[in-house]
Amino acid sequence: MGLYGQIKFRLHSKAKIDLETDPTFVTLIVGVIITLTCFNGTVGFFRGNTIMLKFFGWILVILFLIIFIGGIGKGLSND
Repeated sequence: MGLYGQIKFRLHSKAKIDLETDPTFVTLIVGVIITLTCFNGTVGFFRGNTIMLKFFGWILVILFLIIFIGGIGKGLSND
């Protein structure tokens, strides 16, 4: 969805990338990070590589904390 939104937006506009007004850019970056993380977990599971599985687990924890803290920060800024 992020890539589709970027292509559609760029074809109809000549605006520069602004992270505050262009949520599709953020969606695209987050989607790529999650895809690479899940691929890493899959390869680590199939090969039985514990280092890759630990890396996968820590990346999931970090992503959860970023989303959680971002949600709290967004909620506090709306007051």
